[in-house]
Amino acid sequence: MIYQIVIVILLLFVLRYDINGKTRYRNECFYAMLVIFILIAGLRYRLGVDTTRYLTRFYYETPELHELTWDDFELGADPLYTFLNSVVLTLGGKFYVVQLLHATFVNTLFFKYIKKHTDAIFTSIFIYFIWQYALINMEEMRASMSLVICLFANDYMLEKKWIKAMLLYAIGCLFHSSTILVMVMPLFFFLRFNIFGISFLAAALVGGFVIQSFVVDYIEMIELSDTLDNKIESYVDDESYMESGKNIKGIIVLLFPYGYSILSLMLVKTGKIESRLSKLEPLVIIFMFFAIFSIGLPIAYRYYRFYAIYYIMFVAEFMIHLFKKQEPRIGQYVIYTKALAIMFPFFFLIFKGRSTEKTWVRYHPYSSVFDQRLDQKRERVYSFYGGDRALPGKY
Repeated sequence: MIYQIVIVILLLFVLRYDINGKTRYRNECFYAMLVIFILIAGLRYRLGVDTTRYLTRFYYETPELHELTWDDFELGADPLYTFLNSVVLTLGGKFYVVQLLHATFVNTLFFKYIKKHTDAIFTSIFIYFIWQYALINMEEMRASMSLVICLFANDYMLEKKWIKAMLLYAIGCLFHSSTILVMVMPLFFFLRFNIFGISFLAAALVGGFVIQSFVVDYIEMIELSDTLDNKIESYVDDESYMESGKNIKGIIVLLFPYGYSILSLMLVKTGKIESRLSKLEPLVIIFMFFAIFSIGLPIAYRYYRFYAIYYIMFVAEFMIHLFKKQEPRIGQYVIYTKALAIMFPFFFLIFKGRSTEKTWVRYHPYSSVFDQRLDQKRERVYSFYGGDRALPGKY
């Protein structure tokens, strides 16, 4: 029920502030939503498969500060996340303290970034909430801390502040080793939605399947560190990360929502949408590249998460453009109806993807550290995905 309440509140804020342009209490409502987002994620109990594993590792594998060794700081060990856990454990805190600190860090920077780049702030956080919020806050805790840091690194790179950008990328690597590839992506910040950019995206579809076979055969030959090599081997051995399994229908369904960001990008480029997003054009193209690439090589989804915020903001501004569009001799209710009809496939596909049995049950019904309610259906799904069992008194 808590998710539905948040969605209703966000829709009211979208109508009042993004569509109708009201300003009174706008900032207060924005930061109130930030607090709500932090508390929902921070006070959760066993929501998310990865959360169950993080919880077990916190109590049984995390060293206290005086027990840390150099091995805890090697490449692939995600030392800053380990250090955060170690500090909380040493001070006698429970795992939900880590969750609260994580949710505060991630969502504060996420909200700050949205407000920096778009006026459609409530529409952006609405799309974020229904699409990426659970995954970023309740599954990929280490990667999400790196993700939000990399957003600001991307800005510095676009502003040609190389040292600041590389410093932030390096910090991101210390939260999650996947950032190593993100550090290379500024080489593609020249991309634009032109013939070359379109060809780049088309190549991603074919390249995903080609590289999939190459990766499986040769990636295990790469030697970086024991920790990172073990991670790579586990991903290569997991067919869900390395094999697509999608047919033509599945590919079309997956690609369809990306058309919204392309429409938005074209309207921004032609000046029909007045926006600060134009400078972020290469980043939304990189998002689409990884999203398309992941059709052939599913593990690439871990990288389109790093750029999903750009897609969210472009779609948000496109949506608000539809609702605020002025058409002579057409009533406002007709405009709203047309806008809803255009956006319906987008939201339908998002909710369809989130509502599958083994996805939705991970986060619904909501359970907090105050009630510590176990949902047997959810626990069976966790068992299916290799999640850890509930630990008495551990939360």
